[in-house]
Amino acid sequence: MTVTVVDEAGRLVLSARGDGTGFFTPETRAPKAVASAAFKRSNKELAEMVAQGGFWSIVPTVLQGQILPTLGGTPIVRGGQVIGAIGCGGARAPRTRSAPMPARLR
Repeated sequence: MTVTVVDEAGRLVLSARGDGTGFFTPETRAPKAVASAAFKRSNKELAEMVAQGGFWSIVPTVLQGQILPTLGGTPIVRGGQVIGAIGCGGARAPRTRSAPMPARLR
């Protein structure tokens, strides 16, 4: 998993990348955080608006990948004000006993 924290203007505060994360994961978590900070909404809400079409469906193209209104971002609120946002990506699905990890991946 990778995690990025940005301030209210979308400037990088912290970035951390875990071992074994996907190739593009580091490039997607920052735009998720920026989208959440810029629009002061969770990316779940933003993704729902993108799915409805209209203006929101073209925002990612217009801003050339600088924002990514998909699941994985949420604003950080203090005293009722958005002071930043966090974006996450690359989380793996939890393993269960009924679906063990293949030996070649252990």
